[in-house]
Amino acid sequence: MKQLIVAGILAFGLGHSAYAALGYEFELTDGTNSALINSAGTLVLTGSASGTATANPALGVFTFNGSVGNYVVNVSTGEGSPLLPIGALDLNSVNTSGASSGPLKIEWSENGIMATFPAWDMAWGGTLASGVGASVSNTAFQDNSNAFFGTMHPIGTIGPFGPGAFSGTTTGSVAGVTAPYSLSEVINLSGVGATNYSGDASLTPVPEPAAIALLGAALLLCSSRLRRRRA
Repeated sequence: MKQLIVAGILAFGLGHSAYAALGYEFELTDGTNSALINSAGTLVLTGSASGTATANPALGVFTFNGSVGNYVVNVSTGEGSPLLPIGALDLNSVNTSGASSGPLKIEWSENGIMATFPAWDMAWGGTLASGVGASVSNTAFQDNSNAFFGTMHPIGTIGPFGPGAFSGTTTGSVAGVTAPYSLSEVINLSGVGATNYSGDASLTPVPEPAAIALLGAALLLCSSRLRRRRA
């Protein structure tokens, strides 16, 4: 019974130590200027971009503070495993403001993922203060080439949303996932005039039905044995 319990827990937890991701990259770009935190945790600035980065590859957390083109970014953070479960990502940006119109793409990517899933849940919410015609959207991707920011298979898209408060959820699946692969979250912001965006986007894997069933069986056996001991 102990073996079954352990197997159930490992299957449901998807074996963090066995499926350790290889790396992460974080980028903000307007198409000309960019701030990239590479997999080594080093900040690479292009064009007029400036700022600082805090990177912890061992924990799977990268943060950027600075400016990219027309936008000043107060805090933009990407989180992955092992801080989050394998196959989960979180992209949080606060006070991404711009004095004039223009695009900004915020990308967070993790590669080297070995565990596969039947689907992913996406959730996103925030606010956009901008002129008429402005929009913001969130898309997640899976890529069998294991490339950072790979867009081989779209998992789903939430939005686009216009100015005001917004929130949305969706679930998407990808056929033919092969390991190792990469996952990416992409926020596309199109500002008009003075623009301020704040939002938090999450990508969460849906466990395999077999893993859920195995964990359930293990917990049921454990509960039954405890009842017998009390009796």
